Order: sequence, then C-alpha cells, then structure tokens
Amino acid sequence: MLTQRLAGGAGLLLITSFFGRFLALLAQIVTGLVLSDGDFGIYAAAVGLQTFAGITRGGDAQTYLVTLPPTQRRFRVGTVFWISTSLYLLGIIPMLAVAPFVAERFEEPILVPLFWILSATLLTAPVRYVLQAKVNAHLEFRANAKGVFIADVTAYLLMVVLALTIRNPLALAIPILVGCLAQVLYLWKVARPRRTDFTPHRRFVVPVLYQLRWLIAVAAMMSLWTSGDYAVAEFLVPAAILGTYYFGYQLAVQPGRLFTTNLTNVLVPVVCRVMHEPERLRSAIRRLLGTGGFTIAIVNLGMFAVIASLEQLIWNGRWSDVVHPVQILSVGLIYSSILTIITSPFMAERKYLETFVCNAVRAGGIVGGAAIGASVGGGTVESIAAWVGGSMIATSLIAIFWITRRYGLDGFDAVRHLIRCTAPVIVAGLIAAVVDGRLLDLLGEGRTAGAITIACSGTVFLLLVSASLFVVPRETGRETWSIISSRIPRRSR
Repeated sequence: MLTQRLAGGAGLLLITSFFGRFLALLAQIVTGLVLSDGDFGIYAAAVGLQTFAGITRGGDAQTYLVTLPPTQRRFRVGTVFWISTSLYLLGIIPMLAVAPFVAERFEEPILVPLFWILSATLLTAPVRYVLQAKVNAHLEFRANAKGVFIADVTAYLLMVVLALTIRNPLALAIPILVGCLAQVLYLWKVARPRRTDFTPHRRFVVPVLYQLRWLIAVAAMMSLWTSGDYAVAEFLVPAAILGTYYFGYQLAVQPGRLFTTNLTNVLVPVVCRVMHEPERLRSAIRRLLGTGGFTIAIVNLGMFAVIASLEQLIWNGRWSDVVHPVQILSVGLIYSSILTIITSPFMAERKYLETFVCNAVRAGGIVGGAAIGASVGGGTVESIAAWVGGSMIATSLIAIFWITRRYGLDGFDAVRHLIRCTAPVIVAGLIAAVVDGRLLDLLGEGRTAGAITIACSGTVFLLLVSASLFVVPRETGRETWSIISSRIPRRSR
C-alpha cells in the first residue's frame, strides 16, 4: 500500500510538473507580447530586493520537516512554524520599512505594492510547510501533487489574464500570491490542521534552531545563487537592461528546470541506495555525470540552437536582444544543472556542509559575475549574461571537482569525463545556431520565416546530436541509446 501511494504520488507530481512548466512557458509567451522590458526590469528589481528579505527562506523548514521521523514531527511542527515565520519577518519588516525610499530612489512608485505582494507571498510558506508535513504524515502524497497543480494553474492563467488587462509589473506578482493562497486553502481542506499544529513548544525552540543552523546557511546561499544576480544588477543598470536579462534568463532556464527536477527524482534514490557501497557509488556518480550531463546538454542546447528563430516566430523581433544572452546562459546552465543533481543526495543524507560549500561557490560566482558584467562592457545584457554564464561554468566545474572527490572519485577524471560528454553537444548546438542565424538572414523578417528556420535548424541539431552518440565515451553512448530504445514500443511477437 505504501509503495503504491508513493508511486502514485510521484507519478502525479511528474505529470503536474510537466503541465506546470508548460503553463509557465505559455505565461512567458503572453507576458512577453504585452509587457515591456521596463516592466520586467521593475519586477526583477523587486525580486532582487526580496532576495534579501527572504534570504534564509524560513530556515528551509520544509526540508527539515521531511527528514524528521513522524514521532518527532508531531511535537516540533508548531515550533518549526513559528521559527520559520520569525526568520521571514526578520527580513520582511526592514524591507517594507525602506520600501518607499527604495521606490523613490528608482523613481518607480509601483515598487511599494510589489514589495507588499511579494512579502505576503513569502509569509504563506511556513503555513504551507506545516500543511504539507501533515498531508505526508497521512500518506496523502497525491494531495501535495494536486496542491502544486492548483497553484500552477491559478498563478499562470491569472498571469495571462492580468498581463492582458492591467499591463504592468503587478501582473507578474499578484498571480504568484493568489496561486500560493489557493494551494494553502486546498491543503488546509485536506490536512484539517488543529490549533496545536501551530502552537510552539518552548523546550524545542533551542534544539530546533540548532538543527536548522546548517539549513539556514544553505538556504541563504541558495537565495543568492538563484536571485543574487538581480539583486546586484538592479543597482548598476537601467530597468530595461535588467528586464531584458531577467526575461532571457527565465527563457533559458525553462527547458532544463523540468528535466533537472525529474532527473533528480529518478537518480537521487539510486545514489542514496549505494551511498555506503563505495564501488557502486563511484560507478553511479560517473554514470550520472556522463549520461546525465549528455542529456541535460541536449535539453538546454536545444534552446541555444533555435532561440533566434523561436523569438522571431513568437515575438517577431520584440525580444531580439535576448537571443545571445539566452545562448550564453544555456551553456552555463548545463553544468549548474548537473551540479544541482549531484548535490541532491547530500541533502537526503543530511550532509549539509557539502551542500553549503557547493551553493556558496555558486552564489559567489553568480553575484560576482553579475556585478562585473553590469560594471564593465557598458553594462549591457550580453556582458551580464557572459559573466554570469562564465561564472556558472567555472564555479560548477570547481564544485563538481570537489564534490566528486568527497565521493571518492578522481576529481580531474570526473570533470574531464563530464566535458567529454557535453562538448560534442555544445558543438552541435553551435553549428545549428549558425544555420539558424544564416537562414533567418536569407529568409528575412516575419513569423513565417521563423517557422521555416526553426524546423530546419532543429532538424540539423537533432541529426548532429544523434551523430554525437558515436563521439562521446562509449559507456555514455551505449547507456543513452539503451534509454532511448527502451522508450520505443516493440512489436509483440
């Protein structure tokens, strides 16, 4: 029964993840058609400042509650709720106090309501953590998946509606809050919490804070890694530049975000099962770097190859400035994604030091790259993307080198193996992107030209990727081919 519930919940979560990513892409298409780069820049500035307000992410209480045995969770959940809420308030209250002055400095009064909406969104998180913990305690794994589905549908469909009606940055913020509230209401109905679930126990405050210390540090680094570039660049470049960078980054990250999540769900349990068997663990990590890196490269570089024609097909030149930034960031996100996957088992095993070090290295690279990119080269979108993308590659490879040594592998050999598995796909993406650009020059402007070009360059990319199976290390090519062939239905004999 437990296995069936776990499988059912995981399967439904996979489906809702796919659907949620599809809706996110749909929302970005529509908002890109009706909102300006300045609108996205104002929203990105608010998100960047929100990074400081919610830098601890409430102590990442959800991760803590998931790892607690049911007997301990019952008596600590209320304490965790209030600690998480207090950590959020420690950042939110000062940020709201200075919000009018920040808005005056940027000459954007709309930043004040944006701060309030984003702060309210942050404060829904501790309630959601408690409800999700109760739902999981009753083995209602499908309910959490349905909650995510409700949040995604509500948020992204409302985002489309508001973008078409109010046409300002609030159209990007309000739907996220409404989606979170819809998820909380659904989970509340399912979990039926009691007052005691939100009641703190004084004797658990210090022990819980002590146990959360590493999670708080990890969450802070993760906040800087995911949004630190906006937080830095907003003080150095105009809103239009920041908005174009934000739009391009969100477009570049869309393909890999879903694939990384699903690959993590598949591979992390495998790695965790062999964590105490050194030989099998080393083999699993090498396969993860090889096959995982190869497949992630294909997913990310698909966007690299066709972004120019895709932009012309959908936005008809409105967002042409994001083409090169998306291509640059797509390469950096390959190695950042594989690092995310390879560090996930450490969180499952409560090895927070390793996770903290990896996230700190990445956060330093992202923040430093954004600061340098916004300060040199005229502070263009391309310079920010180049420095951020370059820092992603450098810091991810450094972290992968260090972390594979912690697994007992030769760090140099692991990095070399990863590069051998991803470099052929990068070359394939470069060639396809050149074909994409040349065809657009030949066919001229217009959505028809974009449609023809994307079909041609996409075909070139797929053919070159297929050929790269014979160039990558033999075990990677063989394993990738076995995965592909296993998905092809066979005729019954």
